[in-house]
Amino acid sequence: MKRVIIIGASYAGLYAVKKFSKYKNVEVLLFDKNDYHYIQVESYGFVSTTYDISDVTIDINKWFFMFSS
Repeated sequence: MKRVIIIGASYAGLYAVKKFSKYKNVEVLLFDKNDYHYIQVESYGFVSTTYDISDVTIDINKWFFMFSS
């Protein structure tokens, strides 16, 4: 089995997890200092109190396990 290590849960990191998870012989490890991905382009809605914090963040643990099963 091959192992892919991804450092950073940026847009590119999350995209890489999604792509590599399609291969059954690849183990994907994702490292980030936070357990969420901040959707910066939606931050104006949070600052203006239109959005809740859950609208501008992605829980990495939940997102990662969507593709690992």
